[in-house]
Amino acid sequence: MANENAAILVIAPGRSISKTARSIIAEKGLEVGVETANDDLALAVLKRHPEARVVVSRGGTSKSLRSVPGITVVDICASFADIASAVQKLLDRGCRRISVVSQDNLIDPGVVKLQVGGAWISTHPCANSEEIVQAVRRCSDEGSDGIAGCYVATGEARHLGIPSEFIDENEASLAKYLDEAVRIEAATRLRDLQIDCLNSVINHIGEGVAIFGEDREAVFANDTARRLLEGTPQDGWYPLLAGGLEPFCISYHGAVTRGRAGKGDTVLVIGAGTIGTLAAVAAKSQGATVYISDVAEKKLNYAVRNFGLDGGILNTGADFIDRCFEITKGRSFDVAIEAVGLPGTFQNAIDAAAFGGRVVLIGVGKKNLDFNFTLLQKKELNVFGSRNALKQDFLNLIDLVKSGKVDISKAVTNTYALDDAPRAFDEFDRNGADMLKVEIDFTK
Repeated sequence: MANENAAILVIAPGRSISKTARSIIAEKGLEVGVETANDDLALAVLKRHPEARVVVSRGGTSKSLRSVPGITVVDICASFADIASAVQKLLDRGCRRISVVSQDNLIDPGVVKLQVGGAWISTHPCANSEEIVQAVRRCSDEGSDGIAGCYVATGEARHLGIPSEFIDENEASLAKYLDEAVRIEAATRLRDLQIDCLNSVINHIGEGVAIFGEDREAVFANDTARRLLEGTPQDGWYPLLAGGLEPFCISYHGAVTRGRAGKGDTVLVIGAGTIGTLAAVAAKSQGATVYISDVAEKKLNYAVRNFGLDGGILNTGADFIDRCFEITKGRSFDVAIEAVGLPGTFQNAIDAAAFGGRVVLIGVGKKNLDFNFTLLQKKELNVFGSRNALKQDFLNLIDLVKSGKVDISKAVTNTYALDDAPRAFDEFDRNGADMLKVEIDFTK
């Protein structure tokens, strides 16, 4: 009875090989299934073994299985001893012109002719069963009086009345290929385990991870990415989602998850770069009244105009706090979000926050600030650091973006072809005050 749950399956073309395989498997204590089938039945037999990942077979049977996805085929090749044994049997029967005919994955390719004593021996590797039949007939016409080979060859020889011997597998030869199958299956199992572990890690992080093929179909996507891609139109969303959603999540996490910006709040975002602008968009999406501040007037105006913000404050230094008081009628902002990373802008956020307000630090700084921390106590401020995003942030934004309420495509201000990538970096370095998200289009 074949083991239908085994990861390794032997499909033998004859009962003698099946018998030898079972003997080796029992001796080694292996979990290996064994079936006997010809070329035509091999695929049907394999379907009865859904757990099989490695198949040991030979000749045309192994060739027919190579097209099956997810299956590794180990070819059994006839050893010199296997061929010599069949040839010797024909010599013992009085044959003197012996032709060895079989599939080219069972015997070495190339026709070989040699004389041994008073006998002539030639090999005839063939690509398929039809060629094998033709080769046997040709050998018969040329005077061969004995055929050694596979079942197709020996069957045709019997039909023509020519003595024949099947090339069988000796135990040592077959054991070698079973050992190879065990090694491959163990390596495959380890690879699958590593992939499962990697998938588990990827699926438990917040970010959507997807790999796309040439046809723009996702060949791999974790849970977050699958939700992101579900029902999205095939009109260029993929680069947009991949390039825009990740920074949006960083901004959303700071403004909404940490800063709890919502309806009834007045919010100031300091920094009109990509992260700051998207933080303002996130707060606005929750019903807050949102203003944004920056030293770059062009970038500031772009953010206000394209994302429906309530206003902008050009930070020239001297009148910054006066403008904050003017906008809020003297009470300052409920939420102040710092998205630059400079000592001065952090101080601006502290100064602009209302009593009992919330200050969120998203910007990454490298400089120190000589700071009067008593101000935190006097104003009873709540200060939050924000550096990443949670899976729930991604899921919330997937729904928000797909609803059409937020258009993050406007965060991409410049697009370059792949060949222009060096120019993109150079121009972003020189003109950063006028640019938000820069996109490299690999299709151009």
